[in-house]
Amino acid sequence: MEKVFGRLKAFVLSFLIIGFLCGFGISNSLAQTSFQSRKITNEYATRSLQKLGRRTYKQSLEGKKKALKYASKYKIPLRKNNLDGSKSELVKIDKFGLPIYLRTYNTNAAISTRASFLNTGGSMGLGLDGENMTIGVWDGGHPRITHQEFQNIPNKVTIGEGSAPTLDFHAAHVVGTITASGVVPNAKGMAPKSKVKAFDWFSDFSEAIDQASNGLLVSSHSYGRDSEEIENEGLSSYFGAYVYEPADWDALMQFAPYYLAVIAAGNDGNSIYNSLPLDPSKPQYDKLSGMAVSKNGLTVAAANDASIDSNGNLIGVTMASFSSQGPTDDFRIKPDITGNGVNLFSTGEESDSEYFSISGTSMATPNVSGTLLLIQEYASKNLNGFLKAATLKGLVLHTADNIGSAGPDAISGWGLLNAKKAVEVLGERGRATRVFETNLSQGGSYSMPIMASGTEPLSVSISWTDPYGNENYVPNSSIPALVNNLNLTVKKEDSVYYPWRLTSVDQNANNGINNVDPFERVDISNAQGIYTLEVNHTGNIGSSGQDYSLIVSGVEPKPVLGSLEFAEITSNSAKISSSIVWEGTGGVSDFGFLWAESLENFEAQATEVSLTNKAEFFKTLSSLNPNTTYYVKAFAENSDSKIFSDFGSFKTEV
Repeated sequence: MEKVFGRLKAFVLSFLIIGFLCGFGISNSLAQTSFQSRKITNEYATRSLQKLGRRTYKQSLEGKKKALKYASKYKIPLRKNNLDGSKSELVKIDKFGLPIYLRTYNTNAAISTRASFLNTGGSMGLGLDGENMTIGVWDGGHPRITHQEFQNIPNKVTIGEGSAPTLDFHAAHVVGTITASGVVPNAKGMAPKSKVKAFDWFSDFSEAIDQASNGLLVSSHSYGRDSEEIENEGLSSYFGAYVYEPADWDALMQFAPYYLAVIAAGNDGNSIYNSLPLDPSKPQYDKLSGMAVSKNGLTVAAANDASIDSNGNLIGVTMASFSSQGPTDDFRIKPDITGNGVNLFSTGEESDSEYFSISGTSMATPNVSGTLLLIQEYASKNLNGFLKAATLKGLVLHTADNIGSAGPDAISGWGLLNAKKAVEVLGERGRATRVFETNLSQGGSYSMPIMASGTEPLSVSISWTDPYGNENYVPNSSIPALVNNLNLTVKKEDSVYYPWRLTSVDQNANNGINNVDPFERVDISNAQGIYTLEVNHTGNIGSSGQDYSLIVSGVEPKPVLGSLEFAEITSNSAKISSSIVWEGTGGVSDFGFLWAESLENFEAQATEVSLTNKAEFFKTLSSLNPNTTYYVKAFAENSDSKIFSDFGSFKTEV
């Protein structure tokens, strides 16, 4: 196959000790400006992050020492070169005294995720290349920072630990997939002007806390628990289980709500682990473990090259057979999203001009994480700020291209990442789409009328960063890990539309409430007319409520005023009424009616009345002339625009 599968490499184990300053935290210089970083972190639970960081950093140091002693005592290897070209390494001993091996997940990416449409030279004309953006990459070693693909901007790739790097082909390829500048055009990364801060996988969690505390928005993790070791240790109940690792990563993302960890699903798609499968009749499912099971992270599956037309529409794509299947034990939809992970061509580590191709969810993950940088760059340039992680995650799940049968599944998640559509939804917010961040209070609810465009499916999503849940070591426990249970429905007259959910390892439905996922999406095909979306919650969500993001697409591309109606007409009065559907940016600041006796010079002659009761869109006009025809328009306005209904008319009685 490619270089990696035919070559044995000498891996060097390097235990690095990080000096934390000011109690906790290395001084960072992220590519985002200091003002942007402060703006991001002002909303963070700083004390909780510091406490979590101190605890986990101490645990990581102790874990390294225990790992060395354990390996020596039980004569087990510190590192292993696997037959598929990946490597496994003993990184720590867990809280139950068992060894933890991490494993790299190996087996035309920008086109598949539509990143190329966003890049300089892309058809959207956006020029998004990751400029002034930084991503954190954790892997089994480090990239070659002197590679020719990393020289287009100063300090493009730096080593986070601050010591001599342990070069690793896997890390080199991952980093190149994100940020290679395109010296060799086929190797160009998703975000060729971005910066990468690269770390090895020892102390990954405590280092991620430190980086998130300093404003890091996205991190990329192309590795995870070694499934074969989990099986060998008799811990198959860990597959799909919400144990301490996913709970820890959820806590980090809870306390740092702009930070999103992007995590490889794994390459066990063709393996069968026989002990304690979630569904014994379908043992090919239930293979996710560790941080890939987290609620708040974005877990990535791998697909083959997608066929994309010139407008960015998906023609066809198939999943890579090696991509690990979910779901979680509580039937959350995992993996979340799919990226291109087959035969990606990128940078090597043996020389400044080395390249090679490999496959795996390890490759799909930087394909996705690098593309997410472009979406955040767009938000920064066009929306006056970065998106919260829940919004970013919700946006890519809302706009993903479906793979296979309708709705999400435990193989591809919500489908193939479509960055072009994600940016289009952002660009149209307040006009043809709705994207905003808000809060649901304890005992509260929210409703909003929406007018379907009638030209595309109506889709409504909510996404939130859920508080970390209780660890659960009961094999295949269906107890939800979800803490704050928000609920989304869309209604029209007597019809109720529910969000997608998994009903088994290989079946989904949209006929009831979803009580397990922190992302919910309602899809309505052939939608026509006015609908009402409703958000409420089940159970206690705390005195601070729950922040969430709302995303709507497939709506009428402008505010809509309904037709005018006239009633209770007398010789000198009439009641005028209409309806309004406007939930765009800023809401409605004023609305009312204009009327005049003639259409000629209507605007100059018309009388205007604003309505004081914004809940009832009607007005009774008085002191009118008998036997007279009046022409009427309704209007609505806010800081963005002012709109008018079509003309209506009525005639007073004699």
